[in-house]
Amino acid sequence: WAGRSERLRKMNVAFEEQNAVLQRHTQSMSSARERLEQELALEERRTLALQQQLQAVRQALTASFASLPVPGTGETPTLGTLDFYMARLHGAIERDPAQHEKLIVRIKEILAQVASEHL
Repeated sequence: WAGRSERLRKMNVAFEEQNAVLQRHTQSMSSARERLEQELALEERRTLALQQQLQAVRQALTASFASLPVPGTGETPTLGTLDFYMARLHGAIERDPAQHEKLIVRIKEILAQVASEHL
């Protein structure tokens, strides 16, 4: 009886020690989860802010370049075609930079203005 009681007491002490270890581990994991959730929320806010800034820059570029058609095509940008427009504008200038010196100056002015207002 005494031996069995002692064995049960030792088992109980061992279970209590394991329980304490598991509780500390659970608390540690809970703290880590909370920290990660806070970091995720912060990153989501940063991402949203960057997306909004990108959208504002794209809108400003679209509006600013609306009066500057691609030479030879007359194409002007929309929000949906801005990337394509910029590539075409760059290509036109690259093919004959000397012919488009005034255009290059105007592009630099527009980009400086957009950068100062939105970046």
